[in-house]
Amino acid sequence: MAVLRKWTHTFAFLIAALVGMAGVIGLAWCNKQQSRPAVAHQELVRGVWVTSQVSLEDIRGGKLHGARMLIDLRPDGEAPDQPPSAQVADAARAAGIDFAYIPVAHGAIADEAVTKLRSTLAGQPGPALLYCHSGSRAARTWALGEATDERGLPAATIRDIVARAGFATRDLDADIDARIAARKQGAN
Repeated sequence: MAVLRKWTHTFAFLIAALVGMAGVIGLAWCNKQQSRPAVAHQELVRGVWVTSQVSLEDIRGGKLHGARMLIDLRPDGEAPDQPPSAQVADAARAAGIDFAYIPVAHGAIADEAVTKLRSTLAGQPGPALLYCHSGSRAARTWALGEATDERGLPAATIRDIVARAGFATRDLDADIDARIAARKQGAN
């Protein structure tokens, strides 16, 4: 009987310990869900970052790494879970962040988008966060703008910056080279 009582106490202790651990783990999981980390981003050059789609909660929660400008390069309606640019603009403005909408469809990047991005970045009030579905179109549009800029970086540097951010420019290389050649001719 004494052995049975000893095992009963041991069993009760183990059950209580397991319930306590489950409670701690559950509480930690809930806290993790509520305190999402800041938006993952890649810095292209000082003050210009790219990222994937941002959420309204990211904006309202101040998770944009101090960005003063948010630039949406993703066309509205691309995916059913994507917030419309008007809602993102409202959330950004409510958070004191400037907003620009420069939609870039998949495929060739229109010169108009490159020009508009360049002028938007030139007038930016501070750090800018560019986004699209994955960040690729944002980085690639920036690359074409940088290649166009008469004071822009060399082609190899532009390619390296985009590659370090995790994206490719192979299909843009001829266009980058042509834009750099044109800016050199314009300087003469």
